[in-house]
Amino acid sequence: MGLPEKLVLTAGSGSEREVLRQHIRPGLTYIFDRGYNDYHLFRYFTTLGSYFVTRILKNAVFEVVETYALSAAQKAGGVISDQLICLDKDKLPTRLRLVVYFDTASGKEYH
Repeated sequence: MGLPEKLVLTAGSGSEREVLRQHIRPGLTYIFDRGYNDYHLFRYFTTLGSYFVTRILKNAVFEVVETYALSAAQKAGGVISDQLICLDKDKLPTRLRLVVYFDTASGKEYH
């Protein structure tokens, strides 16, 4: 655990996804906004052995491969489900973990 290693600011006139792609390193975890949803980028992360956290788009096409059992602590913390999914299996199959969480403070569900 520690502080973020790098913060990259851009002028906003180019492709921020491409800037991100240039900075991805194996074994690190990245957190980014839903605006970065790109199945090719997700595949690149998994190929490099990197990790990421983002919210999935509502219209994402995926197939559930496996559903993991939740502990009492996970359920008490708001986790609704934890699954291994195959995202876009027909075009660019990528296996990812999908966690659904309910935030009691906001009353919102996050995927």
